[in-house]
Amino acid sequence: MKSRVVRMLPVALLALTLAGCGDDGPSAGPGDAGAPASPTSATPSDSATATPSITPSITPTDGEEIANDTVSMRLPDEPDWQTAQFATTITAGVLRPDGSMSVSISDIGSTGTDELDDLASAAENTWSDDDPAPRRVANRVVDGIECYVLEARNDENHRYVVGGDHDGYTFSIDFTVPVDWAEGDDLIEQMLASVDIKDHED
Repeated sequence: MKSRVVRMLPVALLALTLAGCGDDGPSAGPGDAGAPASPTSATPSDSATATPSITPSITPTDGEEIANDTVSMRLPDEPDWQTAQFATTITAGVLRPDGSMSVSISDIGSTGTDELDDLASAAENTWSDDDPAPRRVANRVVDGIECYVLEARNDENHRYVVGGDHDGYTFSIDFTVPVDWAEGDDLIEQMLASVDIKDHED
């Protein structure tokens, strides 16, 4: 598993890129923690079990595509997305007058294990010092692949991470949206509905 320092570099790059766009409008202050209930909300449990995959009623996003060798995903169709890449991690962010949203996809390669519990535990440890620090909740299925889920909220942001292993390649998809965006959780679901987890040749 790559070190935490390496994993966080793309986020730092994106933060600097978004900071350069800050003149477009003021960033929102801390929002209300009471975000609307959505399919992304879950209760932590000692035994994570997979929930049904995204329902057909969710309309996938159809904006710009971000992709690496294992995962591709469409962004919401709105202007001014800023992207950054470090190795096989692609990070994208958008700054609006009412706050900013960031997403990333990572292809971590082979980690020596395909056990979901081990991958989830390693991911929790990697982000244990973050604010908010995501913690494991119930598994879910994304594009036919069972994934672990980490989730957290604070007064400003909702963090939602899914990850797993496919064909020996470990991947993660990471979302951070402001809690006071009424459509924030729906955007996460719509982006997840656009995910394509790719097969690898032997």
